[in-house]
Amino acid sequence: MGSIHEVGSGNNSQIFDLRIDPGKKKSLTLYTKVDLAQAERMRELAENFGMVTLLLHLYFSILYNAGMLGGQRTFGLHPVFQFDVSKAQMQEWIVGWTSSHARSADLPSSVPKNVLDDYIEAVSTFNINAYKASVAMARRALQQALEDKGATKGSKLLDQINELEGKGLLSKPTSYLAHAVRAFGNYGAHPNDDLLAQITRDDAETTLMAAKKILKELYK
Repeated sequence: MGSIHEVGSGNNSQIFDLRIDPGKKKSLTLYTKVDLAQAERMRELAENFGMVTLLLHLYFSILYNAGMLGGQRTFGLHPVFQFDVSKAQMQEWIVGWTSSHARSADLPSSVPKNVLDDYIEAVSTFNINAYKASVAMARRALQQALEDKGATKGSKLLDQINELEGKGLLSKPTSYLAHAVRAFGNYGAHPNDDLLAQITRDDAETTLMAAKKILKELYK
């Protein structure tokens, strides 16, 4: 019998017991969390060097001949696996990770790809603490969605929001949220005032939450 210990803090550690009979074998799939900021750093390294090397360290113990008097032994194992990940593979992974993040937000499957791509970029930039870029992309996702739903292309975002509210496609509370997204995103259009420089993490998070609610209402 062997035990794999998942290292955590406090009482969050877990023990997974796997009993393997003699002559038998079992497979185990392990997953690790990768912060998107770290993922972006890995992509940067892959951009500069053509690939990035990852080292996977596993620490676990094996209890051999469990319960046998005089024959029971415990072995501590520390295998290390090296992976050389290409630039193309890293880019593919990051697209998958950010897409999963967007989908985990419960966005409807009917959201068009161009709108979803902008929303994903807003999420991705938020996760690397680029809050100014995040609110700008959230605004872009909003405008793309409004135009997809019939708002007059080329009009000001203010007018587009009011247009869809007038058509009953946006409720009054959601239109208020849309105007909030518009306001934060508009900061980037006035560099002389540089209001965008004042965007905080809370501002960006609020903007993303509002954009998600708007998309869910438009594509429900």
